[in-house]
Amino acid sequence: SRWTYMVKGISGGYDGFYEIEPYYMKVGLYNNSESRDLWEVTLKLTSKEVDLLVRHFWELTFNAKSPYYFIDENCSYRLIQFLEVLRPSLNLTARFPLVVLPAETVRAAVQAGLAEPAPRFRPSVKRRMAYKLSLLDEPGRKAALAARHSVEKTKALTDPTAIDALLDYWLYENYRARTALSPEQTDVMEATFTQAATLKSESRFKNTSSEQVREKFGLKPPFLGHPPSWIELGLGGSRQGPVGGLKYRNGAHPLWSDDSAYDGAAAIEFLGAEIQWREGERTRWSLLLIDVKALNEFSVWEKQPSWTFASCQELFVHTDKAEASEGLRPEPPRRGLRRIKP
Repeated sequence: SRWTYMVKGISGGYDGFYEIEPYYMKVGLYNNSESRDLWEVTLKLTSKEVDLLVRHFWELTFNAKSPYYFIDENCSYRLIQFLEVLRPSLNLTARFPLVVLPAETVRAAVQAGLAEPAPRFRPSVKRRMAYKLSLLDEPGRKAALAARHSVEKTKALTDPTAIDALLDYWLYENYRARTALSPEQTDVMEATFTQAATLKSESRFKNTSSEQVREKFGLKPPFLGHPPSWIELGLGGSRQGPVGGLKYRNGAHPLWSDDSAYDGAAAIEFLGAEIQWREGERTRWSLLLIDVKALNEFSVWEKQPSWTFASCQELFVHTDKAEASEGLRPEPPRRGLRRIKP
């Protein structure tokens, strides 16, 4: 289950190891099966460093195994530890004493001169699908959506861009189902392939570059986004008097930020503190362990539930009296927190 996966990942219940696989297979896994946008960063290494890297990696694939921790000793940490073999004087791992975020390790590699600052963008299959749908008019989008469930409606499609979007849809669905689509789905998918082969004209997406997709959605690399910690200050007034608050947070991303390096689909905050005061009321102190909000996509293609989870401790202080409370707080998503895409 997801909860078992999370607990074992935090507590080191999984083994981490190195393996060699074709690069295109990993790109296909993340780009298509998991529909993740990818940022491909080029390392700035000498030929001798490349030779040492290959030899050391070959050595690790046979002998290395270590406990895997989501928070600190994760994949990203092992990679910068791996790069330190090439240039030990950089001491990159010392920059991450508590928490290791993938975007921050890339930022550290770029700042240390180990990587190029301008990565190549690879849009995910759902990102490409959304772009193609945006090229259609409203009737065209409705026809493409309806064709997902009908062989006849698929055969009736004559717009190559709509068929192109459906090809991405079935690529994602087939990956997600691990090639075990239902017979009805298989029939519609095969009809999509057949219709794509019979059309003479080309999709309007054909000559679209990855950079054009990136610009349309206003994306930038996560390692060029905001730092992983921040301070929030709030001041105001009410009929009872002044009010205020001070908050410190670590994390990957807060929901209120519109930084385009993050897509706004998730917010992770951890190891934070907050104080709130209001004239005539108790001062409220809060210590946060972790607060996660996952706003899964709610689109015309699929509707997935969103969820939140938080763990914190609160202390209320008023004159000579103090009260404390703590616990876990799973929360249902608010109706207003939904992402709607074409």
